[in-house]
Amino acid sequence: MERNKSESKHTAQSLYKAEGILDPETRLKILSEKASRVKINHNIPPHRYYRSGIQMITQADVYVKEGNYEEAYHLYLKFIT
Repeated sequence: MERNKSESKHTAQSLYKAEGILDPETRLKILSEKASRVKINHNIPPHRYYRSGIQMITQADVYVKEGNYEEAYHLYLKFIT
């Protein structure tokens, strides 16, 4: 199973390079911009935001365990924003 994960990561990285989709620096910049776009609705109670924050951290931890670092980074950034 580990072999399949590493092969799929390698394939995905090759596709990014071959197609010239986005370089890592640009991807990080875009992720940071997306994460900082947080709108606060003052009609939503603070405890709901707190609970959502806990869920974001939990999901980000799951993404890290799965090796999906891009999504984990996005959620961690969104949490600290």
